[in-house]
Amino acid sequence: MNSRFRTWRLRAEAAFFRREWNIGLLSVSSLQPGNRAVGRVDQWFAAQGRPYLAADPFLINEDGQCWILAEVKTSPSAKGAIAAWRLSDGGVKYHGIVIAERGVHLSYPFVFRWRGAIYCVPERAEAGSPIIYQAKQLPDQWDPASSQMPAGPLVDPTVFEHNGHWWLAATDALAGPQTHLSLWYGTSPLGPWEPHRGNPVKRDISCSRPAGTPFYHGGNLYRPAQDNSRGYGGRVVFNRVIELTPESFHEEPEGSLEPDVAGAYPRGLHTVCVSGKIVLVDGLRVRPHLLAPLNFLRAVARNRRIQKHGVETA
Repeated sequence: MNSRFRTWRLRAEAAFFRREWNIGLLSVSSLQPGNRAVGRVDQWFAAQGRPYLAADPFLINEDGQCWILAEVKTSPSAKGAIAAWRLSDGGVKYHGIVIAERGVHLSYPFVFRWRGAIYCVPERAEAGSPIIYQAKQLPDQWDPASSQMPAGPLVDPTVFEHNGHWWLAATDALAGPQTHLSLWYGTSPLGPWEPHRGNPVKRDISCSRPAGTPFYHGGNLYRPAQDNSRGYGGRVVFNRVIELTPESFHEEPEGSLEPDVAGAYPRGLHTVCVSGKIVLVDGLRVRPHLLAPLNFLRAVARNRRIQKHGVETA
């Protein structure tokens, strides 16, 4: 599709249609990191009892209970916050907002464990450097942890352990939120962090920006990344990490997870969380809405205010 035509189509769509993101439970058989696969979702979160928008899901298993953290927006003009759902045999139940910062947009609540504690590092690139929160009581008691995070607005900060180091991966909101991937390493996920010698280690709109939890499959480490080459949030690419040391980095895209064009949310997919036999994804659909022109004008104004960061979220 011609890039100019695509741009005008997206603008017209934004002016008269509403983009709706939701979260779903994916069939494990649909996840094939070495191949191109379609994300056929077994269960989307019910529209009743959930916020206007839900995206960027991450899973916590604790004391026999499963909690899902994700970005939510209560209205098109609201700032993003982090909310929780309870996942059980009886289904999924919305609990409510559990992490919020006044006047700050939060998204991508990446969760990890360290020394028996649970932590969450949401994206807050509009406001500056990341803040790590520690769970004092699940799901709704989180306090800022004493940490030393890299300075600057990082997009979708992703923390993981590999080959004796803790790693932090994120794209640079100022240099290129969709393209410029940087890495940091350390002995603790709370810092201090040392920058990778090759930063930015990657400049590729099709497979740089983090898109969920890195995971092992067949003995290999895979790093999910957004493919925004055909528009924001189009699909997820699975990068097989071949080499990762403080001095070198090399990964190769080996597969992808595509939105199900015959499903309820056929237009996009940009986060994957793999936790044992549970796989969470988000999905996008576009529907006409009477208030879409007003919301479009509000979005234009908001984008101008944050233009210096260049950050786009769900």
